[in-house]
Amino acid sequence: MENKDIAQMQKIALEYCRIIECAGCDGKENWLVECERLLPALQQSIVILLPAQIEKNHPMTPNFERRFELFTELREKLGKKDHYKMMDGMADENLLGSLADDLTDIYCELKYGLIQLEQGHFTSKEAKEHWANSYHLHWGQHLVDAIRYLYELRISGKIES
Repeated sequence: MENKDIAQMQKIALEYCRIIECAGCDGKENWLVECERLLPALQQSIVILLPAQIEKNHPMTPNFERRFELFTELREKLGKKDHYKMMDGMADENLLGSLADDLTDIYCELKYGLIQLEQGHFTSKEAKEHWANSYHLHWGQHLVDAIRYLYELRISGKIES
């Protein structure tokens, strides 16, 4: 059963990375709708893979140059839709979140695992461990924030199918 779950996670990670890599290629914003549709499935898939014990010293994938490049591209494409107020109780009332930052950090951690798999540096089990640990330590909050904010954009009529 675990191999099926890892294969499902890999499939969703590939789809997510494709969406981000092609964001706005057609000049439309339908990529946000695709993200809105896929992110809950990503969350469901990663939660299934979470181990009982999380590795506290899991190394992150700090390709800061690529992260900043992608963040800048997404921020430009999102324009005024990029920033949102952080949820009450989570942070200072004046603190803003960034959808571009959320989507970039999710992308970079997923892409790293996919590249390592493709190049034979990770087994499926190692990719699962990377995704699960990095989700727990970092991109899980970005995922939740992105889902919440895309919902807000939807109900305010700022994105449509």
